Amino acid sequence: MDKDKKRTLLLWTGVLVLNLLVAGLASVNLRASWLSYNSSAEIATQNLALSLEREIAGLFVSVDMTLTSMLDEFSANAGKMPTSQWNASMRRRPIALPVPVDLGAADVQGRVIWGQVADLGETEDLSSQEWFAAQQEDKADRLQISLSTPSPKTGRRLIVLTRHLWDEQGNFAGVVAATVSMSKLEERFSNVELGTNGSIALRDRQLRLLLRYPPLPDGGKIGSAQISDDFTQALATNRNQGTYRAQATSIDGIRRIHGYRYNPDYAFFINVGIVEAEHFAPWHADFIYIIIILIIFILITVLLAIWLQRSLRQAQENTERYHVLFETAPDAIFLAGLDGILQHANNAACRLLGRGLEEIRGLHQSRLHPPGIEQEVRAVFCEHANQAMGLAGRGHESAVQHADGRVIPVEILGSVHHWGGRTVLQGVFRDISDRKQAEEKICRAKDVAEATVDELLRANAFLEQMFNTTHLAVVFLDREFHFIRVNRAYAQACGLEPDDFLGKNHFDIFPHAENEAIFRQVVETGEPFTILAKPFAYPDHPEWGTTYWDWSLYPIRGAQGAVAWLIFMLRDVTEDKRAQLALVEAKEQAEAANRAKSQFLAAMSHEIRTPMNVVIGMGDVLLETDLSEAQRGCLRKQQEAGNNLLDLINQILDFSKIEAAKMQIVAEPLRIEEILQEVVALLRVVATGKGLALHYRIGESVPRWVMGDRLRLKQLLINLAGNSVKFTEQGAVSLEVERLTDAPGRLLLMVRDTGIGIDSNCLSTIFNVFTQADSSVTRRYGGTGLGLAISRSLVELMGGTIEVESRVGAGSCFRLVLPLQAAQPPEPVDKAPADGETVRAAAMAQRILLVEDAEDNQILIRTFLQSTPHRLTIANNGEEACQQVRESEFDLVLMDVQMPIMDGYTATRLIRDWERRTARRPMVIVALTAHAIEGEEERSREAGCDLYYSKPIRKQRLLGVIERIGARVMTDERSALGTPDGANPTSGRD
Repeated sequence: MDKDKKRTLLLWTGVLVLNLLVAGLASVNLRASWLSYNSSAEIATQNLALSLEREIAGLFVSVDMTLTSMLDEFSANAGKMPTSQWNASMRRRPIALPVPVDLGAADVQGRVIWGQVADLGETEDLSSQEWFAAQQEDKADRLQISLSTPSPKTGRRLIVLTRHLWDEQGNFAGVVAATVSMSKLEERFSNVELGTNGSIALRDRQLRLLLRYPPLPDGGKIGSAQISDDFTQALATNRNQGTYRAQATSIDGIRRIHGYRYNPDYAFFINVGIVEAEHFAPWHADFIYIIIILIIFILITVLLAIWLQRSLRQAQENTERYHVLFETAPDAIFLAGLDGILQHANNAACRLLGRGLEEIRGLHQSRLHPPGIEQEVRAVFCEHANQAMGLAGRGHESAVQHADGRVIPVEILGSVHHWGGRTVLQGVFRDISDRKQAEEKICRAKDVAEATVDELLRANAFLEQMFNTTHLAVVFLDREFHFIRVNRAYAQACGLEPDDFLGKNHFDIFPHAENEAIFRQVVETGEPFTILAKPFAYPDHPEWGTTYWDWSLYPIRGAQGAVAWLIFMLRDVTEDKRAQLALVEAKEQAEAANRAKSQFLAAMSHEIRTPMNVVIGMGDVLLETDLSEAQRGCLRKQQEAGNNLLDLINQILDFSKIEAAKMQIVAEPLRIEEILQEVVALLRVVATGKGLALHYRIGESVPRWVMGDRLRLKQLLINLAGNSVKFTEQGAVSLEVERLTDAPGRLLLMVRDTGIGIDSNCLSTIFNVFTQADSSVTRRYGGTGLGLAISRSLVELMGGTIEVESRVGAGSCFRLVLPLQAAQPPEPVDKAPADGETVRAAAMAQRILLVEDAEDNQILIRTFLQSTPHRLTIANNGEEACQQVRESEFDLVLMDVQMPIMDGYTATRLIRDWERRTARRPMVIVALTAHAIEGEEERSREAGCDLYYSKPIRKQRLLGVIERIGARVMTDERSALGTPDGANPTSGRD
């Protein structure tokens, strides 16, 4: 290695080492700074979490102390403080809490016995509140914190802090509660310095989210226990406190550094997060600053090194300049004497010719060129050699021949040098092969460019054609809403020509304040805007009517980033809108048809039940007379046919109510065993007559009382058990109830039989409407195929499932899974009159007014009462009834609902109004109706009726109603009058 190369290597090695050392120091400094920022972030979030945890714990301590003092007051009074004493005691008690807190107390049924705010008002029932149910189930004596929920009265988001009330036996006696407004905690959290996108989250012991600041859209995720994997790992390492980094979340896509604290006393987590990008922004600024300084330092050292290297080389070039330039020149250099003989050539010259220096030295310079131009070049050289000085700075193009035979185009530049008294001609040969090729490429590119311009012109013509032929209305506007371009579709929609718009303002032609505000919003924000089916009426053409348009507004930004133009696109959707309106109209017509169907069913119920009332009632009367066995058998067949027809009517009405979504499920405490006893008792006569065993079984784990719809559950079991009895000729029918261990709150009810069974091919359709497993079944056993369809609909209304297992000849098993939660038994009610009182009431003659327009029904009721001591008066319509009531006194009014002149409900309202005005003791009014449809009982009570009885009327049940009313008259206590069997539209059906 020569001296120059060693010096250069040493110089650049020093520069490299210096730059590496400085870069290393900068890296160490940046790393230390990053660790410092990271540590400060963890300390800051931990301190904030600790501060907030202590502050919230202090709030909970204050609330807990207040609730505890309320508990002490309750305990001091042996758990039997009346409401007035609660109110007086709490008003005397000073309450000082960090934030406004609303306090209240409720008894074991959830009834508020003291409260200061609307959310716990004295008239509210809190038993349905989630936190009240949680206190009932939780036996631990501790403060409970509810999820954040909106108040149903004020709309405020609240958390409820509760404690048990215990009676003197240590049983659950209610709760004391404090409601804390989330807005107060959010206001406190808003004062914490967390940066632009910091967050604070409050979670309970199950990690369910109670509060987040800033709040999520629409209160999203409140109550959710979902947390990030980073938080899960942090909890696994240290349960009570710690820090972690959360990846970009699905909420806002922001990475945060979190600190959290857990309060074991009140079992809540406080989580504080600061945005990593915001916290490390100063560090990033320092990082960029140091990198820039480092780059500048490197550039300076490199420039200094270059300058130093050039200085060293300059000293050497003073002696070897020409040699270095000559040997390192990129162009070929030839030296020749005035005789044309080559004396020297550089390396580039040897490479250009593909020959060594010894091969070309001593040759005439004309030998360098192809033979075809050798003589021409020789002559030119000689001419210029005689005038050597004239060659300086002159150049021309020629060609040289490579050793492999290739002809290389060159540009020759000649100059004259005088060395040691000699004149030397220097020729610089530059290879211009690349330039020639470039020139050829430029020519070809020019041809391509000309072709491209032609193609662009064709494309522009195509776009122009598409712009003017598309069905979309397209407009180009400037930022001041002046028209730039308008296509033909838009012009035609406006009834103008495209040129009529150019230069005019959009809102001068189509003034519209709302649309102009939208356009200005797009210009200011740079965000596109779209609206669907916007109505538009042409002001100049009202006869065109209203059209509907989907229109979109797209901003186009200019070079400075501001919105410079707008593209306004519209699509006519008038036909689609009209189709949509037609669908709405069709829906309304369908609903009207459904209402008409309901009215038809009501009319059918009335028209069929009215004669059925007479048929079945007269049959009951005839069965009490002396008849021959043949007559009695025929009459029983008639009664059985009438009851079957009535069952069919009831099933059709039930199915229609379910289909119209008008059947409601009412949850109330009920005893499963009592329901099963009633079902078995109802079907036992039929089962015994067929020689079948009918029994029920209840599992040990089944709750004694459950919440459910007593009426629908009984109807469901009667349907299924009645089917089993019908299709079983020998063996047994059993009803079984078990508790599902894998599904808390759900019971399994099974109806088993040893009947004819169901073919496997029919199991998939057995629950369909008007479907039976075999057509012969209908002929042999009767039925419509509605019972199982209604049963499945009832089960689905209750939120359960039903399935069947069966084999032909081996019986069937219907399995029902229903959500029947365990419940507390209802409060005891006053007992009915004793048997002696009922007998005395029955013996007491009642003054009865029958309001009925149908003569056959009048005869029927008169026949029912002819062997009783009761006195019957008949009114043919509501108007006569009002007159009779004003002229005579009655104990009971049997009021038909549908009558001419004046209907029963109108008459009832007039009678009740007359009783109030004259201060008369209210009579008992029983509504009699053939409209056994949903809502009829509510209508009767709204009108003022005490009881509701659906036709057909059965003698024994009617006499039972009269006996109970007699008991009411004797005791003058209306509350002792219970609802008799059959006094509602379902249980009254036979």
